[in-house]
Amino acid sequence: MIEVLSENDYSLIPDVYADGFDDAPWAMDWYQIPEFNAETVWVYKENGKIVGFIISFLSDEKPYISVLTVKQSYQRKGIARKLLNHTLEYWQDYESIYIHVDHDSKKAFELYISVGFEVQEIRKDNYYMKRVSL
Repeated sequence: MIEVLSENDYSLIPDVYADGFDDAPWAMDWYQIPEFNAETVWVYKENGKIVGFIISFLSDEKPYISVLTVKQSYQRKGIARKLLNHTLEYWQDYESIYIHVDHDSKKAFELYISVGFEVQEIRKDNYYMKRVSL
């Protein structure tokens, strides 16, 4: 089930990130970035627990997807696609939406291509991708 992240669950996001990306949890208070908008952080819950999330916000008046991740044991079950489609629907009134994807994130890259994102620029460590609203 997709829902807006509640303030009570802010502290859970770094660990979901760490599991999804097989990385260290965020050390910063991620929700204190200037662009943060609590209404555009959606979580996917299963049995009442957060197993994935997506963060998006406006950057330079354009929607931008900052992070999309799902815990490893829940990957390849369509959760990332559901979160992504929910986000695309939310931002549908904008001309386009952007994302950066690491070169080594082949599964993520393929997911974004499958929903209409196109590579706009190849940078040192990532692809800068854009999807025009349909």
